Amino acid sequence: MKPLLRLYEALRLLETARSPSARAMACSEALAICGELQATETAANLPYLASLVSMLRGDPDDRTVTAMLVGVERSLDKKLRDEDFLLHRDDSAKAVVTMPLVLVADSLRSSFNVGGLFRSGDCFAIEELILCGYSADPSDARVKKAALGADAFVPWSRARRVEDALLRCRGEGRFCLALESEALHPPLDTIELRWPCALFVGNERHGLAPSFLERCDATARIALFGHKNSLNVVAAAAIALAELRRAHEQRGGGATAPT
Repeated sequence: MKPLLRLYEALRLLETARSPSARAMACSEALAICGELQATETAANLPYLASLVSMLRGDPDDRTVTAMLVGVERSLDKKLRDEDFLLHRDDSAKAVVTMPLVLVADSLRSSFNVGGLFRSGDCFAIEELILCGYSADPSDARVKKAALGADAFVPWSRARRVEDALLRCRGEGRFCLALESEALHPPLDTIELRWPCALFVGNERHGLAPSFLERCDATARIALFGHKNSLNVVAAAAIALAELRRAHEQRGGGATAPT
C-alpha cells in the first residue's frame, strides 16, 4: 500500500480511537509514515505535511484530526459522502411520539437517497416509509450505510407501484399529499392538512407522474428563492417533514421535547 494511503488509514484509525493508548499508537504510526513521505515527496507535492507532523506531535484533539484528514483525502481524491464520516449515534432510550404520517418514495435511483429518507424519517418520527418501484431497501448495503442505523427505528414496507401505495393510504383514511417542484403548485405551508397523512416523493429526475398527482388530495412545493428550481429529494423531504411536524404539533400532536 502506498505511503499516502497508509497515512490516510492511520489518521482514520486515530479519528475513531478512544483510549489514550490507542490514540498514542495511531499518532506514532502516522508520524512514522509522515517520515517516509518527507523522504520521498517534495514540499510542493504535499504542502501540508510539515504542519501535519507538528499537529501529530501535539496530541491532536478530534477537530484537529479531522483537519489533518481533509488534506490527505483531497490528495487521494477521495469521494466522500457524509455517511463516510458521521458518527453513528442514537438515543434509543428516548420516548418518541410518532407523527401520524407515512412517507412514500417512488422509484428512487440512488440507494444513498433511500438511506437519507430513513434518517429524515427517524428524525421527525414518521410512522412508516413505503418504498415503491425500483427504490432500494435496507437489504442493499448502500442503503444501510447511508441510513446510519435509522432503518432500525423506521418501519418500512414495499409497494410494487406507487399507485398501490396510494390505494393503501386512501384505505387507511390518509390525506394524500404529493411533493413536487413546479411553481404552479402552492407552497407547502399554505396547504390545509388533514390527519393522518401520507407524503409522496418521486424519482430524483422525473418526479411523480402528472396523472398520479391528479389522484392525490393535494400537491405542494417548497418555496425556493434562488436560481435553481429544485432540491435533492432527501433535502426536500426533510424540509417537508419538518413543516408537517410543526403543523402536527400546533394541532396538539403531543410530541416530546425535540433534541
